[in-house]
Amino acid sequence: MIKYILLITVLISTQANAETNIVEILEPIGRPGAALATYIAEDFSSYMTRQNNYRVEAKSYNYKDQQITFQHQLWKVKENSICSTYPNNTQEKSKCQVTAKEFFTEVCQYLNNTKNKQSIQIRSQNMYCNAAISFQPKIILISEARAPTEIENARSECNGLILEAMGNNDLRVAGRKEEACNQYNKLKKS
Repeated sequence: MIKYILLITVLISTQANAETNIVEILEPIGRPGAALATYIAEDFSSYMTRQNNYRVEAKSYNYKDQQITFQHQLWKVKENSICSTYPNNTQEKSKCQVTAKEFFTEVCQYLNNTKNKQSIQIRSQNMYCNAAISFQPKIILISEARAPTEIENARSECNGLILEAMGNNDLRVAGRKEEACNQYNKLKKS
């Protein structure tokens, strides 16, 4: 009987996608057998989904006082999902991604040192180690704007007057240009 249930379980798991009525397939073994086979098929299907990581899984960990979120599927971290809860192009997201890389590296090292691994642990190790190696966080440093220096102001004024003098025959503009550029050159030398 078990042989038949296992064979039917495989049939159910392959036929379930075709939306076949399971009770019709299992009518010869009766409703109790069909219920048991359905339970086994669902459990087997759930096991295979977990084992092969078919579905996208969302993960969230608190590591070094930083909330790290990411998704993975088919035992590969989706890089665009790492720290996706933070707004793009912000220092918070950048900090999270740097911490996430440290997290992936630490998990990889921990799983690397674990003995007697099962298949799912080996796949997890490979996933975290690949993420530790391949993920490059976007590092964003934002600082307050500073006032331009005297030499930067002089260069800007010289360049602006050069442009103005290009299409202008006014001697006053040429004189201002000459004076501004001389001032800039003098500052460059000092």
